[in-house]
Amino acid sequence: MFENYGCTVSIRGQHVEIGKKAPPGTKPLHLRIEGDTKYAVTSCYKELKKVAEEAALRNLSITNAPAGKFNV
Repeated sequence: MFENYGCTVSIRGQHVEIGKKAPPGTKPLHLRIEGDTKYAVTSCYKELKKVAEEAALRNLSITNAPAGKFNV
């Protein structure tokens, strides 16, 4: 993402099971996008979302898994 948007993307937080809360003092798993401008960060976010959605759809079509509710 740095080459295209000048942004760095890092994984932060701790994995938390669906329906449960993060332990005190920690945050749920998330991506942190940092860049020089709001435009760069927004563009990088949109590209990451597009890639994640395409990968999820590809995975569903390969495994024939039932569709579910996902937050991106």
